[in-house]
Amino acid sequence: MNEHLSAAFIYEFEVARANLTQSQLAIMPALKII
Repeated sequence: MNEHLSAAFIYEFEVARANLTQSQLAIMPALKII
């Protein structure tokens, strides 16, 4: 059970980090335009 929980937690963390990276990539061009 613990292994399943940690695997799910790591998956959620990776998804959150990927979403954060995408949002940062979307923000950077806007900052460069200014």
